[in-house]
Amino acid sequence: MEKILKAKKLHRSEFSPEDWKKHKAYASDFTEKAFECKETVERRDSLSLSIDEFRMSYEAANRPLVITNEIILWPAFIKWSFSYLTAKFPESKLRCGETDTGSSIMLKIKHFIEYLNTQEDDSPLYIFDDSFDKKCPDLLSDYWVPKYFPDDLFEGIKNRPPYRWLLIGPKRSGTTMHKDPLSTSAWNASIVGYKLWALFPPNISPSIIKSPRLFEGSEHAEPFFWFRDVLPKISAKYGITPFIFMQRPGDLVYIPSNWWHAVLNITDTLAITHNFVSSCNFDSVWRSAKRHRPKFFSRWKNKLYTRNYELWKHGIRLDTIDKSSQSSDNSEEEKSEPEIQQKINRRGRSRFTSQTPEREIVMVNKEEEPKPNSNNNEPPKSPTKIVNAIQTIKKSRFTQASDQSYHSSSERSKSPTSSSPASSNYSSSQHSYSSSNSSQSQSSLSLKKYTRGKKKSRSRSSKSRQSYRSKESSNSEHYRRYKVKKLEKKSPGRVVTKKIK
Repeated sequence: MEKILKAKKLHRSEFSPEDWKKHKAYASDFTEKAFECKETVERRDSLSLSIDEFRMSYEAANRPLVITNEIILWPAFIKWSFSYLTAKFPESKLRCGETDTGSSIMLKIKHFIEYLNTQEDDSPLYIFDDSFDKKCPDLLSDYWVPKYFPDDLFEGIKNRPPYRWLLIGPKRSGTTMHKDPLSTSAWNASIVGYKLWALFPPNISPSIIKSPRLFEGSEHAEPFFWFRDVLPKISAKYGITPFIFMQRPGDLVYIPSNWWHAVLNITDTLAITHNFVSSCNFDSVWRSAKRHRPKFFSRWKNKLYTRNYELWKHGIRLDTIDKSSQSSDNSEEEKSEPEIQQKINRRGRSRFTSQTPEREIVMVNKEEEPKPNSNNNEPPKSPTKIVNAIQTIKKSRFTQASDQSYHSSSERSKSPTSSSPASSNYSSSQHSYSSSNSSQSQSSLSLKKYTRGKKKSRSRSSKSRQSYRSKESSNSEHYRRYKVKKLEKKSPGRVVTKKIK
């Protein structure tokens, strides 16, 4: 018994040896009353249930089912017992729990069977081992996968998640309400003993099933007290009727994908269970594996490409649907902003529009802060008038700046540094040219510069027009005077004879 005490201490470090049975669950008559429960899950005989009917009526419909007379021909159903395991594998160590840090607690089969026959604990230790194929390899030849579950799309994948377990459960042991990992489905075959099951559909919220208001003490989190005390409260408070049934020796239970389920061992039990992936639960498993096990999902996806190309294509379509739904969610969030703000951010439209007077006023403030029309009864100017006013102001300022630059340059041309005959002839000809076309060139230049500065992105046609405009502007007065001045700086006092293109 020292081995058992050590395993208990590792499993529940906060418990003393007396705490394991302080509530005296062994004295309760609940286990006897459990046999009188009203079953709400359908039972079907395997002799009258075909594979196609099971697929269409139960697996595709995601409905639980109890199948009888399916495993009675297994060698395991004939041979397996607690005494058989003790004689066949006495020294084999199986997992009977885990420590506070998540490490496995291993116990020899002979020690655990001795504990099973004598224990009085409220929540006993429970062998739930997924590596029995390595410790007890002969057990694998004593059973086979039932005919209703021929497909397992995880088969052959390297380092696949645990999927089969050997269960040795003393009475009052069990599992609390949970869903199977990665949204897989499962089948459970009872070889020895009776199990009480409670199932809830996938759409039931975990806040209802695991509501802390229903737990009066920590002991109610244990399977025995959850079935006895918490489950009736869920039905009474929320009006939810669970799917309840008793699994007898030789019964095969099908648990659909994403169904909540809890199990209580009414007697000492011995069972086998497998989790699997089929075409019926493929969608949920694909999404769950991608989210929770990305490395394994990548290996499975590559394997599926060569093994079942149609399902692989279906998975890619699921990814496309999920991405489109996410993008639609993002677009709905953007729709909560004002419509004009979306247009400005997305299309880069001008800030001066008739639908956004507030933005126009902000831009006007940079030039001249408008005063409110509180003294007079004149209506406010329309946004288009404000735009036209700003454009005329910019044009006039640009024209004034160009005139000033022209007069200053003409005065500099009369300085002694540029008194050579060639430069004087050149400046006089340029003066006559500019005086004849001054108004037209300046207005066109100002308009071109304004429009050119407003546009940030141009197409190929606009770029070609821009290059043409730059060539045209190179013949303007300012560009010529800039080149002359540059050449004069390089060689002061020298006659400039270089032709400017």
